[in-house]
Amino acid sequence: KFGNRMITATVAGYYITLKDRFAVNLVTIGGVLRETQNLQSSKAYGVEFVYDWEFVKSFHLLGTGTIQHAEYSKFVDSSTATPIDNKGKWLERQPQIMMSPSLAYDNKKFYAAFGIDYVGKRYGNAANLVELDPYTLARLDLGYSCQLKNDETVRFGIGVFNLFDSEAVTEGNPRAGNTQTNTGDFFVGRVSLPRAVYARIALNF
Repeated sequence: KFGNRMITATVAGYYITLKDRFAVNLVTIGGVLRETQNLQSSKAYGVEFVYDWEFVKSFHLLGTGTIQHAEYSKFVDSSTATPIDNKGKWLERQPQIMMSPSLAYDNKKFYAAFGIDYVGKRYGNAANLVELDPYTLARLDLGYSCQLKNDETVRFGIGVFNLFDSEAVTEGNPRAGNTQTNTGDFFVGRVSLPRAVYARIALNF
């Protein structure tokens, strides 16, 4: 951790292992929804960080980030005890880079912030046959605080998620498993939520 009058920051490294995890999934095989059972081991290591830099009075550059690598170290079909060739491959839906930087103005009365959420390349299945492109979604937040009696305050806020109404595939088809590919006329996957506007009121007393 580090902190002074202008900057506060935290950096943390990690190493995680999961051994012999029993995973059950429902996957469509030959047009029929079937249960698959796998014994999995995995390892992940990386760095997470949080920062807030007030580079000019009331103006902040702040955010969070993760840089990691997660891979399978064992993958066995439990029903037949047959090893599956997924060792060393990325865990599905796990990117190596995630970033959420924001530029904000906060003078204790008025607040405004513009930020982005960046998610790096992922794979849609354990065999790493379906590569999912990186995507970026933008956010906008505005807030205004009013002083009430004593130390009570009320804060009014409005925010916009996915400001530019961007389209992104967040994951592939979890029911297709390793049978899904990037080829063909159609691709089944979950997409990002469209633009959404929300309002909030907070009372502090």
